[in-house]
Amino acid sequence: MNPIQVDTITFDDAFDYERFTRDIVDGKAGVGGLPSDHGWLDWFARAMPILDGTEALWRLVVAFTRVAREPACGKEALRFFAVHPSMIDLVVTEFLTLPDVLTEREARSAYATAVGARLGRDTPPSALVTFAKAEALAGRGGALVAGLTWADPAWVAEHAAAIVKKRPEDALTILYNLERVGEPIDDLAVALVSDAVKDARFKTDYPRFLQGEDVKRRIARALAPVSRSEPGGNA
Repeated sequence: MNPIQVDTITFDDAFDYERFTRDIVDGKAGVGGLPSDHGWLDWFARAMPILDGTEALWRLVVAFTRVAREPACGKEALRFFAVHPSMIDLVVTEFLTLPDVLTEREARSAYATAVGARLGRDTPPSALVTFAKAEALAGRGGALVAGLTWADPAWVAEHAAAIVKKRPEDALTILYNLERVGEPIDDLAVALVSDAVKDARFKTDYPRFLQGEDVKRRIARALAPVSRSEPGGNA
């Protein structure tokens, strides 16, 4: 490959991409950046246009995927994909094997954030969409559900009840995002209330996040019998 120079670093065939990646995410090495770079992600923001479309970039992305498997570096390495989600496309098959080895909670959260970010962009890989749907139905939605509401809003609407039953915290995310993409949510919101209220934040947050006055009134009416049936409610 033709050598590529970024600041003081030369990317060529002799360069150790995996060691470089491990060292920067572990804070053991600088990247020869400018004073304006407050961290390695700032350096990459400048480097990406130079590396775009090159074999060096592909090698770096592969290295990030491999380093993400290491408990000491996983969360930081996955931040790269959260900031540059389109890079997942270069290594999607290997990227989808990461959940099998991610044991740290923060690393798993960073992984979900990266996948969710990619799902929210144009034409995500079909394998990534399939993975996210299975995770959402298994109660591991969160950022994945947020991304799915952009990647396949009709599917989310159809399966919202099953998703929220497993993870009530996803209810407001689903309603908020579906409303933003123009999906009708009035009937869906009412159908989700009985499970959505298992997340204590739903009652206080839905009036702030949802825009439609009709849907908010319908949720309030649906909440009334639920509130009366709770301990301390008026029977």
